[in-house]
Amino acid sequence: MSLLENIVSAEWVLNVAIQTLLILGIGALLVYLFRQKAAPLRSGISLITMLALILLPFLTVSLNELNYLPLRTVLPITIGQTSNPSVSVQHELAGTPLGNTKNGNSNFFGLLWTGPGLVKIINVFGIVWGIGLFFMLLRFGLGAISIHNMKKGMVEVNEPQINEILKSAEKVFPKQMEARVFLSQKAPYPMAVGFFKPIILIPEGLLHKWRVNQIRGILLHELSHIHHRDLITGILQRLVTAINWWNPFAYALSKSHSRAREEISDNYVLLQNDSKEYAECLINLAEKTTLLKQLAISVGLASPHIPLKDRVKHILSKERIMDTNLKKSTITVMVVSAFLFVLAIAGSRIMFATDKSETTIEKVDLTLPVLQEQSQEKQKEEKNKSEKKDVKPPKLIKKVEPVYPDEARKAGIEGTVTVEATTDDRGQVQKVKILKSIPELDHAAVDAVKQWVYEPMIIDGEPKGIVFTITCRFSLDKGTKAKAVEGGVTGTDEKPAVRAVGDIKPPKLIKKVAPIYPDEAREADIEGVVIVEATTDIYGRVVNTKILRSIPQLDQAAIDAIEHWVYEPMIIEGEPRGVIFTVTCTFKLAERVRAVGDIKPPKLIKKIQPVYPESARKAGIEGAVIVEATTDIYGKVVKTKILRSIPELDQAAMDAVKQWVYEPYIKEGKPVGMIFTVTVVFKLD
Repeated sequence: MSLLENIVSAEWVLNVAIQTLLILGIGALLVYLFRQKAAPLRSGISLITMLALILLPFLTVSLNELNYLPLRTVLPITIGQTSNPSVSVQHELAGTPLGNTKNGNSNFFGLLWTGPGLVKIINVFGIVWGIGLFFMLLRFGLGAISIHNMKKGMVEVNEPQINEILKSAEKVFPKQMEARVFLSQKAPYPMAVGFFKPIILIPEGLLHKWRVNQIRGILLHELSHIHHRDLITGILQRLVTAINWWNPFAYALSKSHSRAREEISDNYVLLQNDSKEYAECLINLAEKTTLLKQLAISVGLASPHIPLKDRVKHILSKERIMDTNLKKSTITVMVVSAFLFVLAIAGSRIMFATDKSETTIEKVDLTLPVLQEQSQEKQKEEKNKSEKKDVKPPKLIKKVEPVYPDEARKAGIEGTVTVEATTDDRGQVQKVKILKSIPELDHAAVDAVKQWVYEPMIIDGEPKGIVFTITCRFSLDKGTKAKAVEGGVTGTDEKPAVRAVGDIKPPKLIKKVAPIYPDEAREADIEGVVIVEATTDIYGRVVNTKILRSIPQLDQAAIDAIEHWVYEPMIIEGEPRGVIFTVTCTFKLAERVRAVGDIKPPKLIKKIQPVYPESARKAGIEGAVIVEATTDIYGKVVKTKILRSIPELDQAAMDAVKQWVYEPYIKEGKPVGMIFTVTVVFKLD
């Protein structure tokens, strides 16, 4: 199994584990916070949490298809380098199904010994998770078989007195029910069973030992389970617990849901019967029943989730809350809140950071010019090799139509934007470059193409990235249309870049573009060295950059400059190769001296009078604004700061001072900038 597949599966396992942990954790926390509230509220919270877990994968798939992932977090862990240089580990989880392979054989258990340590640990956890799930589902299936065996040989109760009690109990519920009661030799305690047609099972021999009120209480309890669809939610509860068997929150939530639904059923009984008589019935049942276990697709009076002592104490308590249902408004708020929360989680991803310095995207580009250093024979050989290959653009499997910009449509702008797209070995577009531009339409074309996915290109038995051209046509009559140009993919394999270490020296710089000092950084007096890892192609052009040492306010300026640098092509063993090496980009502000002590402020040689604001003049506002001015080596004011303010006059003072010019300050024979204070006086005539 390839490293790429291992990484994708590890990210899949990690995201599923964290998402379920969050949902179950929040659900369990809410149930704990509302533990003193009515049972319907706790039951509703736990049930909505379980439904949210069922909804989560569908939302995740939908957001992947829409390519809408508002939150992507990259772990500060670098997974390292692939053993196969033609495989790139630059990837995103979105839209990549677990175990998706395009080339070669896939062995799931290869995860145990392939890939970086962190990937192996996560995938081993995924395998253990799957094995545990298998045994939990097996246990669930055995429980279903037990219920089926209980129903064998059951006899329906047709005694007039019992039927009369049953009809009386059914009238308590708003929705008319027609439940059937059966006697079973194998039923350990009274229970409701069945999915589509639920019935009530009573242990044979116990029915005639109870008084009328006790029988009515037991039937009320089981009818309550049927009325609230507890048989269906019970299956959901067990499935969620089985899937998340490793998660302690799953058990806490399951236990809370079982307790809450038993309390609701007890409330129905206590609203109709005497609490002491009902408690006595439970105690008698516990004495006569030896098998108290929870079975699949069943709910019963003798729930194992509530100790008998606690249950009896709760039944006899005068402070017991007797609610049996939630208000519709409460349910609506809970459902909407849960949906929004799950939507946010489904739109979040955690990914591994990739070490671009040790992994490259191998591109196929057969239009490479042959360097003069190559012999004519080698040129002819390469030409013949190129003619033998017929490389066509890869097959498009996911396309997002460009959105026609409203500004361009209103202005009547149409035409064709041609871009150069670069895919990785999974067919995902990693880089888009404008070849033929229409400024008002470029952004729309690039945004669309970046979301396209192609079938991976298999060359010499290995998946490789492809460089090809795409034309996006914008027509006011027909909207937009994008097409991959077949002539865009040609050439021989470009070998992966080599790292400049040991005998391999960094290439010689032949074109340098100075970085533009960001105004925000200059005003904040931020300076320093940004270290960037650069990757060149075979022509010496910088095609990839990565920050190694960061100064956030200066990083982008460094990258923008370095991407325009050009180096001498690197020739290794007679072939042009890309190179990976480090570049330092230094940002240093001009030296400045503060005018204090023996250092006097510079001589003013050009002064612009401030413009008196009309609003301040009419309001009779006057006074002195003190400004801190900073000059450059030429004596021009490059920065101002208010030290003493008159709000109505501050801006006029700074606007004037910024135009002033001073005599350059000379220090040790060199001009330097200076920091000093200026007083700007505003006085009415």
